[in-house]
Amino acid sequence: MLLGILALLGFQSALAVPTQLRHQARLMDATGVPLVGAHEITFSLYEDATSSSPLWEENQQLDFTNGYFTATLGEDSSNPVDATIMENEGLFLAISVDGGPEMERLELHSAPYAIVAGTAIDLEGGSVDATDIRVNGQLVIDSDGTLLTTSDTLAELLCFNGEVAKYDGSQWDCATDDLLQEGDVEDYVANDAIDLHQDTTVDGEAISTGAHTIDTWLSDGEVDAYVENGPLNLAAGTQLDGQNLQLRVSDECSVGSSLRAIYADGTVACETATELGEQAVENYITNGAIDLHPDTTIDGADISTGAHMTDTTLSDGEVDAFVENGP
Repeated sequence: MLLGILALLGFQSALAVPTQLRHQARLMDATGVPLVGAHEITFSLYEDATSSSPLWEENQQLDFTNGYFTATLGEDSSNPVDATIMENEGLFLAISVDGGPEMERLELHSAPYAIVAGTAIDLEGGSVDATDIRVNGQLVIDSDGTLLTTSDTLAELLCFNGEVAKYDGSQWDCATDDLLQEGDVEDYVANDAIDLHQDTTVDGEAISTGAHTIDTWLSDGEVDAYVENGPLNLAAGTQLDGQNLQLRVSDECSVGSSLRAIYADGTVACETATELGEQAVENYITNGAIDLHPDTTIDGADISTGAHMTDTTLSDGEVDAFVENGP
């Protein structure tokens, strides 16, 4: 492959230094034909021209037009070009195409105005991590973090237990700590009477003061709301219209037994099942003698019992009916 570098730019901002690098180039194959279409490019940054382990590496899928492409190195927020990497002098960029071997490494150089960053002119916002701080060449804070100005009264201030450092506008001095902590406030409120402001509320509700009567009677609507909108725990023996309330049945009968009684406390009494089915009744009637009640009838007609004579004499009307109604 042949590599033609068009631009390699590192952008800076007055507010924040981006952790990205813009890279533009043109690639052609061994015959000099520019690359076109999509290709996978691997970018690697090395600390020198010969080191084998990259300080940073990233794969990107790029589109080529007549060999030209543009890439933003470190665009993935999870893999930025860390600022500590850029502190290395003599960084080299290597490129490989579609998993092939790396091309000749290119040394990175500063953009013209980026050279000024070697000595910062202004520093605004953020934190400062320095070995010491000087003003016009005069050491103000040393490497131990000690403030060295002659007007510093705080560095030599010694306060007693329970005192705090307080600044009066010109110097630091010791003062009683009158700042209340949460526990202090709770102690004052819980252990002593407090004269609250007249507009003080509790959870947004006004506080009743002075002589007053509290209405503890519920209206019909309030009672209905209590009964209808939530479960009630009624006292034992509660009645409804003079009748005892039956508790939910909490007991059961075993297989083969029948329910005999349900008690008010929800328990039940069981007994062996003695109910006869239709077949059992037929067996009792047909297979053994039964002493029927004297008023027993058959289809409404009385049953004749004991010794008696059956009347077999036909009346004149019965004879006429037989003669007239049959052959």
